[in-house]
Amino acid sequence: ETGDGMRCRNGRPIAAKGDEGAAEDLLEALGERGFPASRLCLEVLEDDATDHETLSLAIRTWRGLGFKVAMDDFGVRHTSTDRVTQFGVDFVKLDRSLLSGVARGEQPLSRLSAMIRRLQDAGMAVIIEGVEEAIEAYYAIEAGAHILPGLIPGGPPGRLGGRPARGDAVLAMEAPPSRATRRAPL
Repeated sequence: ETGDGMRCRNGRPIAAKGDEGAAEDLLEALGERGFPASRLCLEVLEDDATDHETLSLAIRTWRGLGFKVAMDDFGVRHTSTDRVTQFGVDFVKLDRSLLSGVARGEQPLSRLSAMIRRLQDAGMAVIIEGVEEAIEAYYAIEAGAHILPGLIPGGPPGRLGGRPARGDAVLAMEAPPSRATRRAPL
């Protein structure tokens, strides 16, 4: 879920077939249940980007029918931000590893921020998946992420849990310790 009542589902089986009829069948089934296509986001994986032609056709078809589209697990492989912008997806779901490297002090926040800015400049909302710690939520928000799925402050101590939160709605976070004063992992 993206925090605004939108549901995300794996669109890979439909994309792999390049089957316009399957997307239309899905649209009809949703209509019978009173669920608008605009509230369903179909996900494709970064790995799917290797078949550019089939994936582009699927994305154009889905968007033409009113669905939203997300590139999932972005950052796991080597797809560039330039390449993902060519697909014209609505959301990019960044893999948790991009944020956890920043939180552990292994990657600069500026690199993650620059990536998010490029995606946003291309018109895509950015979701960072797998945010579990307050420090990760802080860095995700500092980097400019729009949505942190599955997270609202108030879970177990030191953790976040519950419902999705928009990045700008996570409030009252303490600033993280500086990299110089942060303790090394045991």
